[in-house]
Amino acid sequence: DTHQALSETTNGEEQQEHVKAAKENYRKSLDILLRLETQDALTAYDRQYLEQVRSIVQKYEQSK
Repeated sequence: DTHQALSETTNGEEQQEHVKAAKENYRKSLDILLRLETQDALTAYDRQYLEQVRSIVQKYEQSK
């Protein structure tokens, strides 16, 4: 979330670096959450967070 917030307050190369870092961090989070989901290790709250992260990653993927 920090890199995403910083990308909204900067511009140019610095903004691109923050967007890239945010995208990578969300992708890593999604991968972890998906692994936990396959192990049936997520609570209801975690499943909601999984959907939020999935949505954010999709937005980043669409803005390539």
